[in-house]
Amino acid sequence: MTKVFEALGRTVAKGHGYDKLQIHVLPHPLNPLPEAEVRRIAGEHVQAIINRLLEAQEGAR
Repeated sequence: MTKVFEALGRTVAKGHGYDKLQIHVLPHPLNPLPEAEVRRIAGEHVQAIINRLLEAQEGAR
């Protein structure tokens, strides 16, 4: 999710019993940016997202 929605996302997750949900926050806004800029930002964040997924997978074992 993007930074502007972080607090709302955490509140909704907590309300549904997902207090420890891992959330990765991206800069806001992305929508008006050119595709190349969005791809650049994605490239900066993709490894952190993959790492969180792998950590969650390890924790589930």
